[in-house]
Amino acid sequence: MYPDNFNNPSQGIDYLNQIATPPPVEGFDKKTKIIMAILGLIGFLTLVAIFIFSQNAMPKTTSSHVAARVNKLLTISQKYNNKFRSTSLQTTNSSLVSVLTTAEASLSDPLQATGIDYKDKKKEILALDPSDKLEEKLDDAALNTQLDITYAHEMNIQITDTIAMMSKVYKSTKSRAMRQWLEKTATDLENIQKQINQIIKSS
Repeated sequence: MYPDNFNNPSQGIDYLNQIATPPPVEGFDKKTKIIMAILGLIGFLTLVAIFIFSQNAMPKTTSSHVAARVNKLLTISQKYNNKFRSTSLQTTNSSLVSVLTTAEASLSDPLQATGIDYKDKKKEILALDPSDKLEEKLDDAALNTQLDITYAHEMNIQITDTIAMMSKVYKSTKSRAMRQWLEKTATDLENIQKQINQIIKSS
């Protein structure tokens, strides 16, 4: 008797195919590898270009922007001074007006040291950060008897952002006068912000 596989040739061939070592999987040929490498390089360069473009597209914070923000906060704090129900907020805001008045009055020399004539460019500087929208929001809050809490929250946000702006300019400027002005003003604003945070927590 012969094995069944030999009686049925087709089954024998299938059996041999099953036990045979499978042929090695063919890899990519040289041309395909080159194409894949080129596509990978293009993809990498595209990502780098997108990153560089996004960095350049981000608005740069300058000493002019900081000056505009100080003027904006001064305008707001002066407008709503003596309009608060809270005595503590009124006292804190009066201190804020004093800090901002001093900061604005001493801006000329630091800006001049960075090549900006504050007196000649003040109109353009103020246009960088107008106070209109914030005033509208606070006016609406006043109509709804929510001025105190709205003002405290908004000013807290504004001061946080202003200090961050000052930090960026401090790192980028080489002017000693500007650095000294930034350091003093930021410290004064931080002290005011601590008082505002206490008011928010107790409200």
